[in-house]
Amino acid sequence: MFGFIQTKRLRIRPLEERDIYPLFEYRHLDEIKRYQSWDDYSIEKATELVRRNKMHPFTGYFDCGNFAVEYHGEMIGDLFIGVNVNNPQSVSIGYTFHPAYHHMGFAREAVSAMIDYLFMYYKKNEIDAYVMEGNVASMRLLISLGFQLIDYDEKYGDYFFRLLK
Repeated sequence: MFGFIQTKRLRIRPLEERDIYPLFEYRHLDEIKRYQSWDDYSIEKATELVRRNKMHPFTGYFDCGNFAVEYHGEMIGDLFIGVNVNNPQSVSIGYTFHPAYHHMGFAREAVSAMIDYLFMYYKKNEIDAYVMEGNVASMRLLISLGFQLIDYDEKYGDYFFRLLK
């Protein structure tokens, strides 16, 4: 079971009840949701996300999980990991950060640490990421971490990236 990851500046841990309001606080912002799969984000959706993660903790096998990213004890973003049901050695990764913490290297630090953790402790060999059209900062982040652009989906307007171990 996932415990936590400590980096130089960040702590990555499973979601907890105290994360409900911080999740809502940044996930409902227009500048955040324009690059996400949701149109609206409510306090109820944040509550459901936390409760679902608590009821079904991430094991690394045929499941998914969301994780809080903390800086000095404050939640500044979250990561998503989803195991590919057709290939359990493959996972998808997603990330969302409060705009006050953009362009400070926090997403890079958190995503890089999670990638290392997934390769080392869960023995994954492939990580996928989807980026909505226009989210240039996220595309640059993935490329800087070694991801390769694989495809573009015109129907959903997103780019598909992959990192192989």
